[in-house]
Amino acid sequence: SRQISYSEDCLYLNIFTKHSWISKKKKKAVLFYIHGGSFSNGDGISRDGSGFVEYTDIILVSVNYRLQMMGFFNYFNEIPKNLGLWDIIFALEWVQKNIGKFGGDNTRVTIMGESAGGALVTYLHTSPLTENLFASSIALSGTLLAPWAFTDISEMEQENKWNIVLESTGCTVESPLKCLRSASTDDLLRAMKETAELHNYPLDTWPPVIDKTLIIDTPLYSIKHGNYPNRPLLSGVCQNE
Repeated sequence: SRQISYSEDCLYLNIFTKHSWISKKKKKAVLFYIHGGSFSNGDGISRDGSGFVEYTDIILVSVNYRLQMMGFFNYFNEIPKNLGLWDIIFALEWVQKNIGKFGGDNTRVTIMGESAGGALVTYLHTSPLTENLFASSIALSGTLLAPWAFTDISEMEQENKWNIVLESTGCTVESPLKCLRSASTDDLLRAMKETAELHNYPLDTWPPVIDKTLIIDTPLYSIKHGNYPNRPLLSGVCQNE
């Protein structure tokens, strides 16, 4: 069978534009797409954006972010929380600084995501740290209010998940974090697969948590009372979702 290689060196974004737009003084609106995949799989290039720009007047940007425990390593206090979300924020900062060189208007950036990507969109929308990074948001088939889109870090289930990871990697030692950092990618992937057995589901979700910096409070409180910029948000779901 074909051997697949994995790497945390995955933080790339894709820009779909037209050569004729780059030199125009009037800049185009920008759609910044965040892929879904249960916070566990997917990538920014899975949807070819060339057809999108061919039939619209909008530049498309798609982005990668770290997934599973690589992106949402939310157990040890020594590790920053919600790294996958921070990856997206850094990509948005890059777009603000550079999209003009590709014909884009950095004052007309709309973020859009589907499923877990939609949940990440709403986390970004309700964060006080994203005020100047985009103008509006679209969340498709997922928001931060979905039960699968948020983890209470104090829950027993979260601790059980990490016990599985530590046992699977052989890191039930005095310095488990140091041990995990030296574990192979294959060992980590196997451990993450085993955590899915907690739910009898082939994919385990590794959702964001409250970190008091990017995510200040619970999702429901953030929506109702959060101190975040007043920007348009469009959200929709399909029947029976």
